[in-house]
This record gives sequence, C-alpha cells and structure tokens, in this order.
Amino acid sequence: MSFTTTLHDPTFLHLVRDFTGNVPGEGGLITFPQSSWLASIVIPHQPHFIGQPENVSVFWGYGLSVDKPGDFVKKPMSACTGREIMTEVLGHLRIEAEARRILETSICIPCMMPFITSQFLRRAKGDRPQVVPKGSRNLGLWANFASCRRTWCSPSNTRSVRHRPPSMRCSA
Repeated sequence: MSFTTTLHDPTFLHLVRDFTGNVPGEGGLITFPQSSWLASIVIPHQPHFIGQPENVSVFWGYGLSVDKPGDFVKKPMSACTGREIMTEVLGHLRIEAEARRILETSICIPCMMPFITSQFLRRAKGDRPQVVPKGSRNLGLWANFASCRRTWCSPSNTRSVRHRPPSMRCSA
C-alpha cells in the first residue's frame, strides 16, 4: 500500500530534517525498522511538481505488511484512513507536541496497489503467470509479474547498462 501526503505547513519537514539529518531531496528512503507495517517514506526536493505552490510540500511512502496492526494505530494499514497513516508515521518519528498541527494541515491519500511492492515479495515456482499465458495469442507479461526460467530485470534506467543485457528466451 502506498500513500501520498500534501503538507500545508513546513513543521513536518523541519522536524524530519532535525531528527534524521536528511534535507528534502538529499536524503534517501527513511525506513522505520520497528514498524509492524514495514513502513518507509521518501521526501523529495521541494518543490517536486511544476507549479507546486511555494507553501506546499509533498512526500510519499509505503508499507509492506499492510495486514498487520500498526504500532500506534491498532488497525491494519489496509483499513486505515490517510489521517491514521500519518498518525502512525508521526509515532515512529516520535513527533508528539506538533502532531495535532501537522495532522490538521496535511492531506494523506492512501492507495491500495497490490503489486506496487511485488519486487520485495518472495518468489516461488508457479506463483506468477507464464510470460505468454496458456491460451493467449496477443498478451505477453514481463519482469516481476511473470515467471520465466531465465530473467534479467533491472529497476534502474537502461542508460546505465555498459554492455548489452542478455536476451530473454521464454517458450509458451
């Protein structure tokens, strides 16, 4: 499950910077290792979007174990509102005094995307469809959404490849 948060007050970003040392856009992924949801957030350089108002900031995050109860909100992430997800994030950052103000000036929109974190899931033979599903004539699947005997998948941009990647040969 992923979520996007729009902040109408800089307090959250200032507190995260002070707590982690990460300046928006310069730090990496912030993972909460004790999180029952295995939650992480990313704070990009601001403004992130063209035309983004100067007094508005954004960040996003995700959870890998969405069916477990949270540590601060005792509900599964998949059943939480955006405000409850923000409450959980604030709890992991130990933000208490400013929590109410942050919650009142932010909008958090959760989005259930079943395959968004599929690259982190364990694989087993037969848990994904074949590259060309049985009976299909005009459909092909690729990467982490298909099973293949030999795969070469990279989440990075192919411009960084210095030599030709191996070809994929999968029979239907």
